Amino acid sequence: MSDYAAAAAWLAEFANVEQRLDPRAWAGVKLERVVALLDRLDHPERAAAVVHIAGSKGKGSVAALVEAVLRQAGYRTGLYTSPHLVSPRERIRLSGQPITEELAADLVVGRLQPAVAAYQTDPVHGTLTWFDLHTALAWLAFQATAVDWAVVEVGLGGRLDATNVVQPAVCAITTLCLEHTALLGDRLEQIAAEKAGIIKPGVPLVSAPQEPAAAAVLAARAAELAAPLHPATGVTVLDALCDHGDRLTQRLELHWPGAGGAVDCALLGPHQAVNAAVARTVLERLPVDGGRLPWAAVRDGFAQARWPGRVEVLQRRPWLILDGAHTPTAAAQLRRTLDLLPHHRRLLVLACAADKDLPALVAELAADCALVLATSVPGNPRALPASTVAAAVRAAGWPVEQHPDPAAAVAAALQQATPADAVVVSGSLYLVGAVLAARGAELRW
Repeated sequence: MSDYAAAAAWLAEFANVEQRLDPRAWAGVKLERVVALLDRLDHPERAAAVVHIAGSKGKGSVAALVEAVLRQAGYRTGLYTSPHLVSPRERIRLSGQPITEELAADLVVGRLQPAVAAYQTDPVHGTLTWFDLHTALAWLAFQATAVDWAVVEVGLGGRLDATNVVQPAVCAITTLCLEHTALLGDRLEQIAAEKAGIIKPGVPLVSAPQEPAAAAVLAARAAELAAPLHPATGVTVLDALCDHGDRLTQRLELHWPGAGGAVDCALLGPHQAVNAAVARTVLERLPVDGGRLPWAAVRDGFAQARWPGRVEVLQRRPWLILDGAHTPTAAAQLRRTLDLLPHHRRLLVLACAADKDLPALVAELAADCALVLATSVPGNPRALPASTVAAAVRAAGWPVEQHPDPAAAVAAALQQATPADAVVVSGSLYLVGAVLAARGAELRW
C-alpha cells in the first residue's frame, strides 16, 4: 500500500456524514471540535486570506471563478470544494492543481495524525468526522504551500459547517432554495438562517438575488453584524452559447471599474450569469495589492475557469453531457441550458439520492426525452436503486430502461443515439463521478 493509500484508508475510518445525511448525526455537529483540532495544529486556517462562499446552488462555480481570477493575477491560490467527482484530492487544489499524493500523505502522517491523536485523548466536543479532517488537511496544505488567497466553499449549511472557523476578507452567499430540508429546515427562511451563519462582523457580504423571504433574513443578519451587504451585479449575457469548435462558452459583458468588456466564460447555462455576477462582485471588493485586481486577470480568469461535472461536454456526435443537477431548481436550469444546444432527440441517464425529490427531478429532466435509462451509484448508501428510479419515470409516463450499472447505462444510451442526438447524464454528482471514473477520467482542472 502506498503512503497516500494508507493515509486515505486512515481518513476513511472516520464517519462520512456526506454519505449518511442522518439528522441525528447533524444534531451532533459541533464547531468546537474543529477549533480544538486546529488549535493542536497551531491554526493553519489563519495563514492565508480567505473568501468564504455558502449557498444552495452555484457556490462551487463562484469559487472556481474567483480562484481562477486570483491565480491569473499572480497570487498563490488554494481552493477547497466538495463533494469530489473521482478522487478526494480534487477537493484541495493548489494554484489550480489537485493536491499531490505525496503532499497529502506527508501532511496526514506528519501533522494530522498526531493532532487527531492528541484530540482523542479527551474528545470533549465529540467525534471528528471525515469532512472535519479533510477541512483541516486543506488548511495544512494551504499553509505548507504559502497560499496567498484561499477560496473556501461551505460543505453543508454554513452556521455549523467545518469551514466556518475563519475570519474571511469577503463572504458570499449564492442562490438559495430548499435543500437538505431534514437537516436545515423546510422553509426558505430557515435555510437562509443557516447560510447566514457565515456572515462575520464588519466583513463585506455579497449576495446573489434571493427570494424575498431569504433576502430579508440575510439583510437582517448583515445589519446586526454591521457587515456591508452588496448585491451581485455587473454581468450581462451577450450570447448564451458560442461554439468555438473545440469548446462551448457563453459570452458575458463584465463591468469593471475603469475597464470591463466581453469575456468568454466556459461555465454554461443562464444560471451561470448570476454566479458570474456574484464572483465579479466578490472580486471587486477584495483587499489586494494596488487596491483592485487588474482587468486582464478578471477577463482571463473567467475565460479559463473550469468546473467539471456541470454541463460538461465529453463528446459530440452524439453529444455526451454530464451535469450533477440534483434539485428541481438545478434540473430546470439544466433543461433550459440543454435547449440551447442543437440536437434532435434527448436520452437521459438518471440516478438519484434517497434524500432528493425524485418525482420533481423526473418531471424536469425526463420531460420530452426519447428514453430514460434509470441507474444507480454502486457503493453509495444514499443512492436509490435503479428499480426505484425506473418506477418513478414509468409513473410519470416516460419510456424507461433499467441499468443498475451507470457505465452500462451510458453505453446503452450512446448505442441507441444517432449522431444528431444528445445523451445527458444527470440527477446526482455521485453519478457523474461514477461515469467519469468508469471512463478513466483523470483529475482535469
